[in-house]
Amino acid sequence: MKRSYILGILAISAFALVSCDMLDDDMSINGNKPQKQITKTFNDDYPKARDVEWDFENGSWVVSFETGWGTDKVEYEAWYDDGGNWLMTKREMHHSKVPQHIKDALAADPEYGKARMDDSEVEYYDLPGEDFYRFDLIHDGFEVEVDVTEGGVVTPAVRR
Repeated sequence: MKRSYILGILAISAFALVSCDMLDDDMSINGNKPQKQITKTFNDDYPKARDVEWDFENGSWVVSFETGWGTDKVEYEAWYDDGGNWLMTKREMHHSKVPQHIKDALAADPEYGKARMDDSEVEYYDLPGEDFYRFDLIHDGFEVEVDVTEGGVVTPAVRR
């Protein structure tokens, strides 16, 4: 009896893994697939990407992927439009990896400089003509997101 139960669990697990693998290989989301131009642009932009997963959100193709291994592993999300044009990339990094001039700009800000970090992870957004770091902070007892541009401008996060 116990053996049959274990074999049943293994069979269901194997089926689930194969099903997930087929969806990832097909890159099909509700019958939609990213056009070849989109996947070509992505592959040209990120030739070392691995563990690639596609999704379609709010009219854009979002691809989640990783680069590197072990302690050098970095997780990304990149957005593309239907024409294969890159829209933006987001990656997470540990606070210790944030450039010092960005940390200094946040610390010197009169409103948010004394806020404490809510999380040790920081998001880096790379957009055409605009790059910024997004910090999760506790400010006056509330959770807030604050953006710091490469030029050191500190602003509350704006949902794009």
